[in-house]
Amino acid sequence: MYFYNSLLLISNILLLIVHTQSQDPNGIGISACGFYGARAEDCGLSDVPITKAPATCLSIFFDGVNVDLRYHIGLPCMCRPNLNQLVYLDKILKMKGSKRVFLLYGHTTIQEWTAMLACESCNGGTNSLDEMKGLKAFLDEHPGIDGLVLTNLEFNEDSFEFPGYSENLKTYLEVMKKSFPDLIVGLDLSGRFLIDQFTNPKIPWLDITVIDSVTDFYVVSVVFLNECTGNDFRNGIAPMTASYTNYTLDKLKDVLKQACIPKEKIHFKFKINPTSDPNDSLMYCDLTMEKT
Repeated sequence: MYFYNSLLLISNILLLIVHTQSQDPNGIGISACGFYGARAEDCGLSDVPITKAPATCLSIFFDGVNVDLRYHIGLPCMCRPNLNQLVYLDKILKMKGSKRVFLLYGHTTIQEWTAMLACESCNGGTNSLDEMKGLKAFLDEHPGIDGLVLTNLEFNEDSFEFPGYSENLKTYLEVMKKSFPDLIVGLDLSGRFLIDQFTNPKIPWLDITVIDSVTDFYVVSVVFLNECTGNDFRNGIAPMTASYTNYTLDKLKDVLKQACIPKEKIHFKFKINPTSDPNDSLMYCDLTMEKT
């Protein structure tokens, strides 16, 4: 799917996260941008500095780091092409100005999440306390991170029912909030998953009402709501309504109500950069541009 938009000011700002109402000044703000600054390394072009981020992006989302079951925090792949990503994070933190910086953070899979959470609600959050020690070391090494967006919390095809998932995750969030009272914490959720889960659930998932009191916001992604097909060239991959797919914005609106996710805490995530051209002949670096 391709498109060019006057809002696309910097190609290395990959995702736009917007809120539809006035926002708590201690939160994300009216909009946030996902920032990836490694253009020089990937394409041999000059890196886009954080100072070029649009003024309307009140927060910056950085993707991201994982934590393992030994509570070591690092990049998803520690291979050489990714080694400099934490350098970019530090550059962003030093030059962020008034913008807040949020870090995508989580265990690699839902299976690791369930192994770590296990019985947190009945053992006083023992594993969570240990994880917070690793998180503190990371935050001390990279000062200036304002918040975390927890990832990979959704069930996948290999998941089994996890009784007490909501209560155990609540304990985890409570421990995190107590350990870092100034940290703003949200959850990263897929609109496609939410539609599946609240239309035809295979197994029970999170009860949002249980965890909401310790969750500051929710990021609902429509980036991959549908695959890019011939229909989507006309209607987009996130159509308002459509007869050929159940994954529509109207359906998502109904599901968000059903899930009891508070409207004032919802932010939507979507792409604003082109990923192809009409003939699908251009590569990522060919499409990289600073302004349109």
